[in-house]
Amino acid sequence: MRQHQNRNRMIIIFEVISFIILFIILSRMYALQNELYIYSKEKSNMIKLADRLRHSSDDLTHFARTYVVTLDKVFLERYKKVLDIRDGKVPRPKRYNGIYWDLKKSVRENRYPNSKSISLKKLISQLPYSKEEIDKLYESEKESNNLAIIEQLAFDIIEDDVYFQSDAIESLHDNFYYKSKHSIMNPLDEFITLLEDRTHKELKDIRDKLSLNFVFLLIIFIIIIVGNFIVFNTIKDILNKIIKDKTKKLVITNNKLRKTQEDIKNINKNLQIEIDEAIIINQQQQSFIHNQSRLAQMGEMLSMIAHQWRQPLTAISATSSTIEMKARIGRIDTPNIIEQSQKISQYAQHLSHTIDDFRDFFKPNKNRQEASFETIIDSVLHIIEVSIKNKNITIIKKIDSRDKFYTYANELKQVILNLIKNAEDALIDNHIKEPYIKIEILTKGDDFLLRIRDNAGGIPHSIRDKIFDPYFSTKKEKNGTGLGLYMSKTIIEEHCKGELLVSNDTDGAVFTIILKGKETMKI
Repeated sequence: MRQHQNRNRMIIIFEVISFIILFIILSRMYALQNELYIYSKEKSNMIKLADRLRHSSDDLTHFARTYVVTLDKVFLERYKKVLDIRDGKVPRPKRYNGIYWDLKKSVRENRYPNSKSISLKKLISQLPYSKEEIDKLYESEKESNNLAIIEQLAFDIIEDDVYFQSDAIESLHDNFYYKSKHSIMNPLDEFITLLEDRTHKELKDIRDKLSLNFVFLLIIFIIIIVGNFIVFNTIKDILNKIIKDKTKKLVITNNKLRKTQEDIKNINKNLQIEIDEAIIINQQQQSFIHNQSRLAQMGEMLSMIAHQWRQPLTAISATSSTIEMKARIGRIDTPNIIEQSQKISQYAQHLSHTIDDFRDFFKPNKNRQEASFETIIDSVLHIIEVSIKNKNITIIKKIDSRDKFYTYANELKQVILNLIKNAEDALIDNHIKEPYIKIEILTKGDDFLLRIRDNAGGIPHSIRDKIFDPYFSTKKEKNGTGLGLYMSKTIIEEHCKGELLVSNDTDGAVFTIILKGKETMKI
């Protein structure tokens, strides 16, 4: 007994530690992925800002040359506005790009509304450039300002005397002007080289960390799979040993029963005593069969709990990761923490309610209680519907009666659950396209009827008369016990005083539960 307890304790510790490590690695990978996204976005913004410097210099050259050639004041005004935008004296248009000045003024004002006023130098200081990169940008800006002085001198020549227009034009097209223009572009090219070298290395470091975390995640995942396989086999061995021991005892009991029956023929005086002993032995056998059936159902319930818990656990993980991410970037406040904490609390309450539903499902009812097929079906589907829908099986309900009656509700739930699970297994095993399970509720005279249909093809005629026999199963390769339908028929006919019938229709099997009106009205 102590050895089993230690083994169970080690299994629980292994599962908890594995999932904690898995959660930590996933959280770290999420944080690195977010860091990679932010870093890539910052790199894009840094390159865009350098391009704005080049773009503004090209605009100044274009407008200056156009003005000295055409003497159109519009180009002089645009020239001055570009300088004012770059120096932060006027608001900067949003989405400022190469075609901005080629559009009509009304179109520009409509498509490119103004943002706040901010100088190019201040924009540079707000981004995470290195010192060498900032020096190159400032050097380029300085050379651009020097070029603007040459352009302003050309404007002054024209304003003094239009006669010297040709001199102004020549000053903006001579070798000195071109060399000054190149002095702007050289630092920009060196800046881009520095930025690409630095960001490439830093992005590579982040990707390397992501790859390393992925390897750890894969290793932990393999460990969890192998560990759970070992746990499953351990539990399976324990259950097989229990079943083998019980079966052995059952064989011994049956042998004793056979000997008792032979003794009855020979000893009339002890007839009543021997009959009583046989009844006791038979009751033990029925109790054992019932316990085996409940063990099989509990195994299926564990699978259903896993389905019910998967979505809330994923939501809790996502919410906690959101809190961690916002905390890392310093954008979390008290209302946000309260809101996220309340979400986690709601998910936890959902998990608690799920456990309550499964616990109530197995509570034995010693007394009959008022119920209806509709409420019983809703209770069963609340437990099993997620598992069924995950397998793309459609549930169809046809309710023609909501009459209430008195019965053992929980035992009836176990029967209905077993019938629905059998239909689910048949649909999956037969690979049915567009599978469905149809549930019909109706009243016929004084009787209450429930039909469960499927489109899995039906039950072969050769075994239809055997499916309610104990230990007869078509799922032995899946560790079927052959007790589910036997116990279902026992519960309906002996406990509930009704009938459990089976037939085939054109699409598949039809199981019908009939509760007699006279019996269900008695308390």
